[in-house]
Amino acid sequence: QASIGGVRKGGAFVRRLLEKIFGKTHLEEYDHVLLFSDHGFRMKGETHRHLLEEDRVQTLMLWRKKGQSALTVDEKLRSNLDVFPTICEMINYTPEGDIDGKSLSGEGHEYILLEDHKNFSVELGQTIERWGVLWRGHIYWLDCVGWDMYGAPENHGFDRDKFEKLIAEKM
Repeated sequence: QASIGGVRKGGAFVRRLLEKIFGKTHLEEYDHVLLFSDHGFRMKGETHRHLLEEDRVQTLMLWRKKGQSALTVDEKLRSNLDVFPTICEMINYTPEGDIDGKSLSGEGHEYILLEDHKNFSVELGQTIERWGVLWRGHIYWLDCVGWDMYGAPENHGFDRDKFEKLIAEKM
């Protein structure tokens, strides 16, 4: 959890870190530079049923290609799982079997599957208590009680059976 002071300190730290990386590094020596973060954070004192919710700070994914001078923003649905197929594309490698990620150079995802814990601390015997689907701007949660539409409209077209099957197969 974070506080406003922590956010300021974190922002200053990230700014100094990026200045060091990009200030001392000759970026044109590299064909690609990838920077990405994890699940984000929530302000101290905020409590929610799920740890991964829409109000968390979103993950940072930055990809700079050699010769690139302009910043472009991609609003497509992306995941940290997309880093692997992006690297595979960079080195012209085709991975064997089915992978969940998609190259960052292509289209985004229609949905993202989530796993959620009661806390982010590592524990012996830690289990996943909830699974989620980020789909069309809403998060739908599944736990031992069933689906929680979590504020999404009921007539939104969400196919519970389809996603329950995907969660059982992939998670």
